[in-house]
Amino acid sequence: MKKELSSKTEVLVRFNEADPLGIVWHGHYIRYFEDGREAFGNLHGLCYLDVFKQGFVIPVVSVQCDYKRSLRYGDTVIVETKYIPTEAAKMKFTYRLFKAATGELVATGSSVQVFLSKDDSVLQMSNPSFFFYHPLAQPLLKIFRSLNEMCRVYNCMMMPACLNSHSRLPCLRMKISLAIQAQ
Repeated sequence: MKKELSSKTEVLVRFNEADPLGIVWHGHYIRYFEDGREAFGNLHGLCYLDVFKQGFVIPVVSVQCDYKRSLRYGDTVIVETKYIPTEAAKMKFTYRLFKAATGELVATGSSVQVFLSKDDSVLQMSNPSFFFYHPLAQPLLKIFRSLNEMCRVYNCMMMPACLNSHSRLPCLRMKISLAIQAQ
């Protein structure tokens, strides 16, 4: 059984998040997802500033929320955040929001973030090297260590569409990555 990386955090619904009827505006649910991601990063050693210090930013490129119940001013929300491993240079999370007082599910959702270089905002086509040695990447570490070794042995560049300089055949990294994705 795989160990899932997740976290839980509590957020108190603040006065400025509710409308005159005391109901939380729908956009704040996305903020609660962000609170969950920050708590996850703090728990698992992958804070936004740590990523930035490594030379990268990870903007949100996709977010989705399904609303089940309303939250109100004064409610405490439990944000459950779960990391979904992926071979691509991105971070995927799922979320579940619960009313702390009742345990009632109020929303579910997901988000995707991509790695960009912090200086020129270039999209990274493979996970940054620091990420391979982070606990989040452990399920992929064996695969990518062997891919890196094969690319060195066969003189391949480390880019998704690279070509072997001697035979002009697609890089082994690309072939194996495609095979893994097809499974």
